[in-house]
Amino acid sequence: MMTRLLATLAVAFLLVGGCQNQKKQTEAAPTPAEESARVAQVRKIYQEVNQDIRVGYVNAILAEDQLVSVVDIPVADFKAGDTITFIDAEQNPIANGRVVSVLEDAVHVHYTATVRPPATGDIAIKFVR
Repeated sequence: MMTRLLATLAVAFLLVGGCQNQKKQTEAAPTPAEESARVAQVRKIYQEVNQDIRVGYVNAILAEDQLVSVVDIPVADFKAGDTITFIDAEQNPIANGRVVSVLEDAVHVHYTATVRPPATGDIAIKFVR
């Protein structure tokens, strides 16, 4: 009887312990279409306040040089030296930067992390006075 009780407790302990050790599944990275939809929502919110604000998202990072590529923006509205603010998914500021080059479909920005470096999918905003 005691052996059976101990065996049952041992099995229960292993099952509970095993459940706690399982890794959480990570979400798949958003597709460019999903990023564009999210950026469109943020863009709408900011442009209701000021039509001149430009909003895009980080699509590539060169961390060793503190450079990011920002896409889904009207590149004609940017020039070298423009100031950019980066925000996370909760719209908290995380970094600042300056445009270093404007390409056909992207803007390259040298950033300074204030909270953390920008990550792929973070929002980039050009505020205009």
